[in-house]
Amino acid sequence: MRKGFPIVLIIAGLLIVLYAGGQFAISYFQQEKSLKEAKGFVSEEVVQREEADEIEEYSEFAEGDSIGVLYIPRLDREIPIISGTHEDELA
Repeated sequence: MRKGFPIVLIIAGLLIVLYAGGQFAISYFQQEKSLKEAKGFVSEEVVQREEADEIEEYSEFAEGDSIGVLYIPRLDREIPIISGTHEDELA
């Protein structure tokens, strides 16, 4: 029993590390996919709020849709903005 317990702990630790790494990879690839999607429809054109209400393509976003790109200069990082507050979108 004493010899098997450390092995069980090592295996459990490895499984936890593998799970965390898998979750990180899934999150990274989903973020990259959403960023590409958002960059596909984001334009350099500035639209005023009053005009956007009249344009149909700006009025309907389903939960989980990429709706924009947030650039953080200090981190030199672009992050997709996802519509909705569901746990999957927040992750």
